[in-house]
This record gives sequence, C-alpha cells and structure tokens, in this order.
Amino acid sequence: MDLKIISSTDRPNSNALKVSKYVQSLYKERGVEAGVISLADFPLKEVIGGPYGKDLPAVEKFRRPIVEADGLIFVIPEYNGSYPGILKLFVDYLPFPQAFEKMPM
Repeated sequence: MDLKIISSTDRPNSNALKVSKYVQSLYKERGVEAGVISLADFPLKEVIGGPYGKDLPAVEKFRRPIVEADGLIFVIPEYNGSYPGILKLFVDYLPFPQAFEKMPM
C-alpha cells in the first residue's frame, strides 16, 4: 500500500507537520509505509500567476506521488476559521479526476 500523509500548511516546522510525522510513525508500527508530503516545500514561486496547463517540473514532484498513491490522509490545521490557502492551491494543481479516482481519503 502506498499511503501519503499531506501536511496541509506552508508554515515551516508546523504542528501539522509534527502530527503528520506522528501519524506516519503509527502506520510504520503496523508495518505500513506512509510518506509525508509537506506543503511547506510546495514551490509557491513557480505557480504564482496561474501558469495552468504548463509543464512545471517543480510541481510535478508533488503531483506524481499523489496520483500514484493508494490512499491519502490530510492533516489540516484551522486557519482563520477555515483551512490554509496553500491547500486549495495545491489541490488546484492536481490533475482532475486522476488524482482522486478510486482513492480513500
């Protein structure tokens, strides 16, 4: 099983990242490998201005593991009564519907 845990904030060393790594350790104890993807590493400078439809290798580094995953876990902190904007931006750059077809979340 290829499981990905998304730390859904761009704040470096966030509590969401700590929780993501904790969840990762719980899966590891049960013999399940799970990778952590931190949106703090998302190439924000590459996507400002909406270059939709263009090949962006820096973004592809984030897209490919999601499309290839068997399941996703999102660790989403509350931000001003909602969710972090980086999460919306990240989801916008995922290929639809391939990124979420037949995948538990």
